[in-house]
Amino acid sequence: MTSYEAQLYRAVVGSHVPTIPHIADSRHLPATSRQFLRDTLMVAPVARPSKELGREYPEASKAIRLHTRRILGGSDPASVVPQLKLELDERLRLAQSARGSAASPP
Repeated sequence: MTSYEAQLYRAVVGSHVPTIPHIADSRHLPATSRQFLRDTLMVAPVARPSKELGREYPEASKAIRLHTRRILGGSDPASVVPQLKLELDERLRLAQSARGSAASPP
C-alpha cells in the first residue's frame, strides 16, 4: 500500500490521500481530484492524539465524528464547534487526571 502504484490506485478508486506528493499530478485523476490532493498535501499531517488522550481517545474520536456529521448535516458550525471543544477539553481533563492518579503511589 506504500508503493506508487498502490497509492495511485487508492487515490483514483477510493479518494485516499497519498503520501507521495507527485501522485496529485497524475493524469489518471480527474482535475478536481488533482486540485483537492494538491491542497490537502499542503497541510502538515498531524498524529492522532492517542498518547495525550489515553483511554479517552475512542470517546474523543467519536465526538469529532458526531459533531462533524452534525455540521455536514446542516447545523451551524458556530454552535457545534464550541460544544465539541467542551467535550474534547473534558476528555483531555479526564485523561490527564487518570495519568496523574496512575503515577501517584497508593
